[in-house]
Parts: sequence; structure tokens; C-alpha cells
Amino acid sequence: MTNDWYNRKLGLSKFEHNFKNRQDYPIAWQPFYTSLGYDLIDDINQNTDIFHTYADYGAYPQDRVSGYTIKQIENSMKNTIIWDIWKENLKKQNPNNPTNKYLDELFNNW
Repeated sequence: MTNDWYNRKLGLSKFEHNFKNRQDYPIAWQPFYTSLGYDLIDDINQNTDIFHTYADYGAYPQDRVSGYTIKQIENSMKNTIIWDIWKENLKKQNPNNPTNKYLDELFNNW
């Protein structure tokens, strides 16, 4: 939603949050932040697509989910206050997304 705001509404096409929208941060570095929304959209698997040292092994989320739109994410959150319901709404409302089968895995990271 932040990218949509800055890119579309403010016309800042090159907007990027600190450190590539925090996609390069290990989970332990950001206990206050979840990049789940971004992970639903992008096609980057931080667990395999980012260079890691041996010490980093397992520190990045397994992210084989991609292709969701901001609108799909917003729609799936409507009237939702429970994490698992949001996940199930994503599955039900977007049955043609081939990465749906990895939603459980991605949500379990957080």
C-alpha cells in the first residue's frame, strides 16, 4: 500500500523504503515489521535469491508466493482481525493464483 501511495498518488515512481523495502533484512533484525504484504506481490524469495553467508542460513523467510495485487490484498483484509482468516480469504478470493499452495508456508514465517 505504501508503494501504491508513493508511486501512483504522489508520482514518485522510484520510491523505495530503506534498504530495498527491507527485503534484505533477516527476520531477527526486524521483529517489529513484517514484509508479508510485499512478499505477496513480489517474485523474490529472500531465502534463496539473496546472497547469504553460512551464518544467515534460515534467517530469511521462505517466500514462494507472488502475483497478488494491492487490490486483492486489500479485499482479503476486509472485516478481518485474525491472521489465519486473512490467509484463508486470500486463498478463497484468488483461486487462480498458482502460488496459493505456498500461502501457509509464507504466513508461518511471521
